[in-house]
Amino acid sequence: MTEAVCMPGWNPAYSGCQVGEGRMRVGAVIWLRIAAVLVLVHGVLHTVGGVFGAAAPGVQADTVAAMKAGRFVAAGASRTY
Repeated sequence: MTEAVCMPGWNPAYSGCQVGEGRMRVGAVIWLRIAAVLVLVHGVLHTVGGVFGAAAPGVQADTVAAMKAGRFVAAGASRTY
């Protein structure tokens, strides 16, 4: 397991830190919280890039135009893209 120092003053029972051999180790709870934050950041930035990003001219623009041209009905509403 990777050794890392937890913040002093934290309660190891609630922070995911484990005390052992005179040092505090980062437990699985902390790694899962870090992973959750990274997934959240990735999701937010991916959404922002999709909403505000524009397709490059050429093949990408043609592909987006072809996707927007197709229409279908979902939940009683006409959808595209």
